[in-house]
Amino acid sequence: MGKVRAILGSARSSLINPIWESIWRENFYTCPCDLVTIHLNADINIQPLKGGNDFMGKIAEDRAVDLIQHLNVSLQDRKDKYKNSPLNEIKGIFISEEKEGNKFLVRSLDGPIATFSLQELPGCCGFIVSYWSEVAPYFRKKGIGAELLQIRMMAARALKYGAMLATVDKQNLDEVSLLNNAHWSKVNEFRNPRTGNIIETYIVNL
Repeated sequence: MGKVRAILGSARSSLINPIWESIWRENFYTCPCDLVTIHLNADINIQPLKGGNDFMGKIAEDRAVDLIQHLNVSLQDRKDKYKNSPLNEIKGIFISEEKEGNKFLVRSLDGPIATFSLQELPGCCGFIVSYWSEVAPYFRKKGIGAELLQIRMMAARALKYGAMLATVDKQNLDEVSLLNNAHWSKVNEFRNPRTGNIIETYIVNL
């Protein structure tokens, strides 16, 4: 959906939450960059401007398709550019998308190698979040994680994202080292009230 103007008024303030919730449900995932302005003390009149839901939904759908394509292109580019990459030791390696969406499986003809998730940050179409990355035990300590991190960054850059974000448990020294070696910047840390773990937030400009 294009820019949305929500004019709320001649109604009690108690109507704001249901109306906002409706806007959220209909538009949040298809157009997280859109601006919603709310004016009080006027007639309720929610009007989509140019584009509409179909237009923005098509963009989101195309970008999701492009992501899996760019991940595989980046995988091949990485193998071609760096002949000593550990990826070249794995026959038939490719990346597929899992059914639940945003989750990707790296596998070969012999079985799974790693998984990771990528999702556009709700509220900013220039930011992408990398999370739930894991390498199968047999492939750990071989540089696979570092290569896949570079591939995620390459694909995100090709799709015109400006930055990537990740969080990591401070005790996960392997992942902390991975991000530091890839020149990510630690911008914050906090104690997760639910787990008690110290969580570090990293960002890299693409």
